[in-house]
Amino acid sequence: TITCAELGPFDKDWTITVEPAAFSLSDQAGVTVSDILATVHQSLQSPVTHAEWAKISEKDVYEVSMAFTRRCRALGPDFEKERNQGVKRCDFLREKIVFTGISQVKSGDGTTFKLIVKPAKK
Repeated sequence: TITCAELGPFDKDWTITVEPAAFSLSDQAGVTVSDILATVHQSLQSPVTHAEWAKISEKDVYEVSMAFTRRCRALGPDFEKERNQGVKRCDFLREKIVFTGISQVKSGDGTTFKLIVKPAKK
């Protein structure tokens, strides 16, 4: 399980559970780096529901909306297509969109990790 404090009000609700891929390139049992990266990406691309959006503060609405707009604009010609898909969990990362790794949570049972992200250079 991977958690991410930067997901703000949903950091406990939006945990990421990584499982080995059904068709793995590895003969070894267990989770691969590819499994982790693909699952984190897929999870952060999940749309935010109307119920979730209704629960956040005005400050979060503003900051997440700004991140959403930046992400959509960065896609250039695909701006409208992406905007029509709405806010995604990745937008809650706000400025911290650079993946730097995962770290095992010391108080956990050895299967809990935290996602580490940092702001993009400007």
